[in-house]
Amino acid sequence: MKKIVICLAVVVIIVSLIFVYKYSTDRYEEKDDFNSTTNIMSTDTITTTINITTQPETEKQTTHVVVETNKLEGEFKAISQYPELPTGCEITSLTMVLNHLGYNVSKGELSDGYLNKGEVGKVDFRKQFEGDPRDDNSYGCYAPVIVDTANKYLNEVGSDKKAYDITGKELEELFEYTDEGTPVMTWCTYKLQEGHFSVTWNVDGKKLTWYTPEHCMVLLGKDEGFVYMADPAYGEVKKYDRELFEERYEELFRQAVVIK
Repeated sequence: MKKIVICLAVVVIIVSLIFVYKYSTDRYEEKDDFNSTTNIMSTDTITTTINITTQPETEKQTTHVVVETNKLEGEFKAISQYPELPTGCEITSLTMVLNHLGYNVSKGELSDGYLNKGEVGKVDFRKQFEGDPRDDNSYGCYAPVIVDTANKYLNEVGSDKKAYDITGKELEELFEYTDEGTPVMTWCTYKLQEGHFSVTWNVDGKKLTWYTPEHCMVLLGKDEGFVYMADPAYGEVKKYDRELFEERYEELFRQAVVIK
């Protein structure tokens, strides 16, 4: 009987050892599986982290591009029409654009040597400057005159660039030019004041009425609710209310000129 008890005790011990060994082995296998799962999850986490890190960099680059396309107002050099050309906002605006493009020409040179001028009340301001920019009592001219002046100069210096009359384009369309770095000469009113038709002349059998206070500035870009303009009346880049500028631009028949 004693031998039987001993034998049973040995069997129980052996069975216990086998169970303990199997349980221990199973736990390690489960741990390995957990480690394997953890590694996979870690890889996913790294990938996600990379995606999250990359996204802000992409957004930063996009913002940088926007800044680059709108940097025109920061690098464009404005000049004043005064004191030499008190009524020469149009020719001064042209001078600014040509200077920006690398042409070394002064407002006086363009006014005296290239601008087609005529006696006040005797010429069509769509074809010639009404008076002389050097004269306080003169008026001005419209887009076609500035296009002719610009192309006369560009042809003489052998440039491959050309001035284009883009009159009629909406303001939003003009921003397509400034966004690509092309300044746009635009017609509006002095200080964006309310304008009105004033003096009327009879030229070649046609009645021509001047809109005052007519003014010409260079559109450089936009901001939320504002436009950036190189204003020859001040000789600096100024920020104007976008809606008001658009209204004055419309009043002056959406006149605009670019050089490309």
